Amino acid sequence: MDGTSGGRRTAVNAPRQVPGLAAAGRQMYAWADGAGLLAGPGDRDRMERTAPDLFIGLCYPQAPPDRLAALCRFAIWSWLVDDALDAHTLNAAQTARAVAELIEELDAQEAARAARAAGPVGEVYGPLYAGRSPAWRQALRAETAAWLGTLVTEANDRDRRRSMTVVEFLAHRRLSSNIQTCMHLAEYASGVDLPSPVREAPALARARELGALWCGLYNDLCSITRDRAEGNQHNAVLVVHEVDGADLRDAVRTVETIAVRTLAAFQAAVRDVPRHSQATQVARAYGTVVRGNYDFHNSRPRYSAPGDTGGHGRTDEARV
Repeated sequence: MDGTSGGRRTAVNAPRQVPGLAAAGRQMYAWADGAGLLAGPGDRDRMERTAPDLFIGLCYPQAPPDRLAALCRFAIWSWLVDDALDAHTLNAAQTARAVAELIEELDAQEAARAARAAGPVGEVYGPLYAGRSPAWRQALRAETAAWLGTLVTEANDRDRRRSMTVVEFLAHRRLSSNIQTCMHLAEYASGVDLPSPVREAPALARARELGALWCGLYNDLCSITRDRAEGNQHNAVLVVHEVDGADLRDAVRTVETIAVRTLAAFQAAVRDVPRHSQATQVARAYGTVVRGNYDFHNSRPRYSAPGDTGGHGRTDEARV
């Protein structure tokens, strides 16, 4: 499926002239190769097909070249981690151990401050932490840990053959999409480091949560065919289909309705952000992340090919 709200679909092949993006993409693959992250069969082909550098260019076109490079490195690392821990080859205990090790490495980077801790985590988070306030770094650590925790939750569900309720899944999907982390990184891309009271003000916090949920739901709508084939139960459409006993097409319509309402609530939250110059700049950047997700899903064969969409749903690009 290609959408959430009724209307037409537009394919986007590349972000418009983002200075430094091509170089950042080359650096991203060179770094991942050098770190041994693309050693698995099909790893590089899969990353080239999904194009994390394109995702970054669409979500953060305002970022200067050095920050684009750091964001690209974050994107490929996090996608490879997600693929490795969500491949259904690890049981819950193995997944929990792997996540605990990653969080230990993340905490080692915080302890290192300006220096870079050893290993890929330090090489990803060291540049992101550089020059940022302690509160900003702590928020990035918290968002990353919350996303990693969802991988443990999903592994436990698979081991126990447990299905979430729809309400449980919506709360889970907001975090499992990892877009809340991307929302937080919008400050980094924009050269902003908000004071914690501004960042945690209700409207801005709500915008991060709702934007992340919409992106997760849109991904699910685009991924039904693939997720069914791979036995991935953590897809909003498949949760509605299984838990509510709905026909698959009815489940698609239910999730589309939830997504439309979520997007409207996100837009309302952005409008409600107080007229603080940096807060409104960050709120606009959140909107760019959401729109970038939309364009990204409509530009990659993994999501836009007819075999993946199954023919369900439409999207009105004016709504995003």
